[in-house]
Amino acid sequence: MLIIAAFASIGAYHNHQERVAAEQKKKAEQKYKENLSSAYDQMAPAKEEPVKEEPKKETASSGSFHNPVLDLDLSNVASTIKSSAEQRWKDDYQMQDYEVQQQTSAYNQLKNVAVDSEVKQTQMENALSRWGYDFEMVQYEYSEQMKAYNN
Repeated sequence: MLIIAAFASIGAYHNHQERVAAEQKKKAEQKYKENLSSAYDQMAPAKEEPVKEEPKKETASSGSFHNPVLDLDLSNVASTIKSSAEQRWKDDYQMQDYEVQQQTSAYNQLKNVAVDSEVKQTQMENALSRWGYDFEMVQYEYSEQMKAYNN
């Protein structure tokens, strides 16, 4: 009889632990969704003022230059960032949230880069081609290439 009561007690404790874990997961998912919504709201249209960059060696030749990041569809950017974070971090909602925030920040900075020369446009296109929607890496590669070019 004592053994049956012990097993019943263990079973009840296990069920309690499962409910607590399910509640914690639900809370984490809700927080992730709220933060994702906030990150999407941060993806505002490009600002009018360009980001200041280091001096350049080249003067813009005749012609028009364009920041290719501005050609990306905002809703596609947001959904790709979200799905990449979910795929990479599966059930780790804190890391999903962190990655969405970092990628969103990098995207916002990239779309405000003043692309006013062929070199800048080519380097931005190359970085986008190589890294796709991994905007942290696009930003890093573009920055490093421009530092090397300006040295």
